[in-house]
Amino acid sequence: MLQDFESLLHSNLDRPDYLGGLLEEFAQGGALEEAILDRASSIFEKQLSVISFGADVLLLLRNERYQLLVRKMGDPEFWSVKEARPNLFLTTSPTDSVVVSVSREPVFMDRYDIDRPVDLNAFDPNARLVCTERCNVTGKAVQELRGCQIYDYHSDGAFLQLRLMKMPFADQVWLFDRATLAPSYPASVGGENSMLVNLARMFGAMKTQEAVPELEALWEHPVHYVRWAALQAVGRIDGDRARNMLRGAVDDPHPLIQRAAQRELTKAGA
Repeated sequence: MLQDFESLLHSNLDRPDYLGGLLEEFAQGGALEEAILDRASSIFEKQLSVISFGADVLLLLRNERYQLLVRKMGDPEFWSVKEARPNLFLTTSPTDSVVVSVSREPVFMDRYDIDRPVDLNAFDPNARLVCTERCNVTGKAVQELRGCQIYDYHSDGAFLQLRLMKMPFADQVWLFDRATLAPSYPASVGGENSMLVNLARMFGAMKTQEAVPELEALWEHPVHYVRWAALQAVGRIDGDRARNMLRGAVDDPHPLIQRAAQRELTKAGA
């Protein structure tokens, strides 16, 4: 069943309306339950790596063009064995997706847009979210668009979500405070850039002197938030070398780094 479905996905990935109907039928017709049971059997029999099963997520299919997964949403007591932290943030969509929510209770979707034109690679703390749509999406396919939109799903109880996520992912998303609808911070989304940022932060936290040459080399990286993470890490390890990098950063091609570097130099009196 899953192999036939995968073949249909491959053939129709560029037909969003058809994909919506295809996912609705798969989610409601018993095939989703069969796929979950098949995946579970493979995991229990150690035929499938448990990496395919994450926190409230079960990966069904993955290739260079898309990922198909099932995610548990809503009530934390349904699956989770840990005390759930409150979901404080709304996050911009990292990729084009088709989503079907499966539940006995109504599932609602709130769509938010950013109140001004923005470049997600240039964080704007003055932006705000505006709710532009609210509707019942139970069993219906939702076409999520990568970029500045946010799609927030909620129900009175737990529900499952079948999610087809197309590649590639955006480099960066913004997280907004759910209470104020103001942007809190940007975050990198997986891949090599995210790994480099995480490594830089780890080296900085551990004050790993041997990593400074590699961190300085990252100053030539084409993505601005990787460069800034490297500079911050050097600052935690070797202040003098970081100040030299800051002096060069005022001429960085990205305006966010220019302003941040000038601000830090002013604070340091350099």
